[in-house]
Amino acid sequence: MITRLRARYQRELELVNAIMSAEVTRWQWADLPEAERIIRDQLARQGKQLRPLLALAVADVLGAGLDRVCAPAASVEFYHLAALVLDDVQDNSAVRRGAPAVHTTATTSMAINIAMTIRSLAYHPLHRSELLTTEEKLGLHRELDDAATELVLGQTIDIGWHLGWYNSHAQYPYDQMIQWKTGAMFGCAAAMGAQVAGAGTSVVDAARQLGLSLGVLYQLADDYLDVFGEDRYLHRPRYEDFRGRKMSAPVLTLLRTLVAAGCRDDAERVAAAFGAGVPPQTWDWLVRLMDEHGIGELLRQELAALAKSLGDQVSELSAGLEPAGPGPAGPGSAGPGSAGPGSAGPEPTGLRMLLELIMTPLQPSSP
Repeated sequence: MITRLRARYQRELELVNAIMSAEVTRWQWADLPEAERIIRDQLARQGKQLRPLLALAVADVLGAGLDRVCAPAASVEFYHLAALVLDDVQDNSAVRRGAPAVHTTATTSMAINIAMTIRSLAYHPLHRSELLTTEEKLGLHRELDDAATELVLGQTIDIGWHLGWYNSHAQYPYDQMIQWKTGAMFGCAAAMGAQVAGAGTSVVDAARQLGLSLGVLYQLADDYLDVFGEDRYLHRPRYEDFRGRKMSAPVLTLLRTLVAAGCRDDAERVAAAFGAGVPPQTWDWLVRLMDEHGIGELLRQELAALAKSLGDQVSELSAGLEPAGPGPAGPGSAGPGSAGPGSAGPEPTGLRMLLELIMTPLQPSSP
């Protein structure tokens, strides 16, 4: 699915990448060749580029010229890359996108500085764009500002757990954490796509909420895959959230289930494993406990319900709105929900493809 989705917006993604590369080139690196190498290496590890794809998919379904979306999409991706570098430092993660995390090869201090540099680049594509009006640039800038603050607030909750800010799992605001830490940038990308399409305030708000919910779904799915996912969908060592002693969705669901079932001893053992004491040497016992209580199935049901709700939101955005962009669709845009060249029929919209992309790894394999 990711191949189909990227193929749908290949031209625009290439433009997003070119904008980001050109922004790096604008700055002087003669005395900082190693810093430039690290930054360009981060850009080369493109990952799925879900946030630029979301901005493009929303603008596409609203009938916007997609060239105009590329600068905002580049800004969001710059900020996301910076957040990943910092996240790896704070979580002490050794691997990112199948390669060593920056702090493992360039020291923690340099990784933080690299993240700050990449983050500083995020705003330049917006104000340099010749395809956006001054008013649009201001609105897009504000959108990114809000998401940037929410992202770090979410990360603060995550770190706060390890500092003992929350007395128990029952007090830990997991839902708020993932809405801010992951959902905010998805919401920003979707809202930017709607803004560039010239949509009104209510439509921009609906797009932002759709993006936020998609980001929440993505984070819940990521938590699920760390424990129950197939190896082919993991791009990091399994049980990384356990080793980081994170209050992830599987752990919280298990604790709530144990408490509701009156399994006090098991609940206390799980809570202790994610507290401030010495961590367990292995996690097999925890996985067995999750299997005994059907945690994987409970999470799949929750994810399926959220995906269904998101599908309804996508339908409303796709079918219930008139394009309100400043002009006809730009080059490379086939229009909302239209078929690609040589297609036998209409393809799903980019938004539908994004939703399917997130849900596919959660489906049981065929025997």
